[in-house]
Amino acid sequence: MSSQRINFNAMKAVVSHNDDLVETQEYSNSENYIETTEGMPRIPKKFKNIYLGFDSEKYEAMYKPEHICDCSKQQNEYENCPHFADTAFQTLFEVLPKRLAHIDFVDSENKSDIRMKLFVQVMTALEQLPCEPVVKLNNDVVITHQNDSNVGKKSKKSKPLIISTIHQAIQRPKRECHIHRDLKKMFAEEWEKLFDPKPVVEQNNKRCGTIMINLSFISSFVLLFIIVIAVVVSKSMSILATAMDLMLEILSGIVLFIATRLAAKGIKNGQYQRTLHENDNNVKYIYARRYESLGVLGFSCIMGTCSIGLGAKCLIQIVQIIKGEYHRAVIFNALPMAIVLITIFLKIFLLIGCQIAANRNPHNPDSYTTYRDDHRNDILTNTIGFLGATLAYQLKGKWCYCDPIASFILCMYIMFSWGSSAVEQMKQLAGHRTEEKVMNEMMVRLVDQMPCSIYITAVEGFIGYSSGQQNVFEIRINVQNNITLAKGHDICQYIQNTFEETLGVERCYVHIETDECVNEFE
Repeated sequence: MSSQRINFNAMKAVVSHNDDLVETQEYSNSENYIETTEGMPRIPKKFKNIYLGFDSEKYEAMYKPEHICDCSKQQNEYENCPHFADTAFQTLFEVLPKRLAHIDFVDSENKSDIRMKLFVQVMTALEQLPCEPVVKLNNDVVITHQNDSNVGKKSKKSKPLIISTIHQAIQRPKRECHIHRDLKKMFAEEWEKLFDPKPVVEQNNKRCGTIMINLSFISSFVLLFIIVIAVVVSKSMSILATAMDLMLEILSGIVLFIATRLAAKGIKNGQYQRTLHENDNNVKYIYARRYESLGVLGFSCIMGTCSIGLGAKCLIQIVQIIKGEYHRAVIFNALPMAIVLITIFLKIFLLIGCQIAANRNPHNPDSYTTYRDDHRNDILTNTIGFLGATLAYQLKGKWCYCDPIASFILCMYIMFSWGSSAVEQMKQLAGHRTEEKVMNEMMVRLVDQMPCSIYITAVEGFIGYSSGQQNVFEIRINVQNNITLAKGHDICQYIQNTFEETLGVERCYVHIETDECVNEFE
């Protein structure tokens, strides 16, 4: 098997026509696959939903390219465009309308990210191709076109940028030919973001978000101090439960902060392949990101234990009241009442502020929405505690049950809330299957976003499972029988690198096969 690297022109050694790049093969288990569109690989049937109702002709009509080449001084036939001296680029460009049509069709929250990454990849490859007519070179020659002296030189280490994840800064083209105009029409929004960015004032929005996060963090310590005063004065079990919730919330933030710092000592996302090839033994934790899940799991157990302990004390107090053995009355006078009301109103203010910050920072709202949800839960717990203590103090008599009952309700709420978090973290650490929505999006990234899919005849297997708070994906692809080892390596590495650079992905393993491969299992 030859060891030559993939290059645009070397694809002629594999095929003589563009359609052969993704030639449909006959499989013994073909009923398990579905045809997508012309020029795209077959995919497993379980992903049929992403193509259900898709009419490629209807959608790709929006992306019809020009059919006159004006790259040189004289107009040429479209098929004789100098950019198409590269067979692989020509194939990619011809299937772009189908890819974009399908990306627009699917329901994905990260649709704009998929389009932008595809656009950057195409523009990067286009920068390496000349706008002047060139002679198609032999199969073992790589066209780099970084400067005129490079044209026609052999390079064992070069490979086409449609199979490379290393991108340099893309420059706005000095002269726009028909290819650029087509891309400008196909990727109108992406072109504007990359080459004609509008000035956006984000400093005030970020400052607002930072202020709200700092206020939320500092207010927790202040409120804990005054809530403790309310507990001492009122002798209320329900107020004690709200204080415990607030105290444990602060401790959870500290634990998660430590876990995040430990996670940062591991291998960064997208760097696993580099670490493997460089034999880097200085990294102590390979999958340090799992510290975050372990931190949540450990603290969930602590929260559950504390809730059970306080809940048991509430039940004991209820039994004592029934037997007439409990004589310590709740003293929920003006001071503790004012403290709890101040806490509730301050939490309402912080909730509104965090929601505004999340709306002003739509590209990174997670931290703001997390604090917003915490404030919402605190408002609920403080309100229940306030009602229980008020009823027990104001109405007395049998209403004294309200205080321990409200406290018990809060304990059960805390226990089940953090218990569900613990169960979720255990599922993630055990390798729970990735949800269908995420799997569909990653399949779209594979067949639509990645230019290297023009070399893939079928995606034979695709599974995803959790690894802590991130996901691991394993992919089995089928390629032509006569593809070289080096080309197969380049395709696999491209898919791995692209997936591992995607947010929420820890690792990606790619298994490459041909029709001649036989899988034997005991």
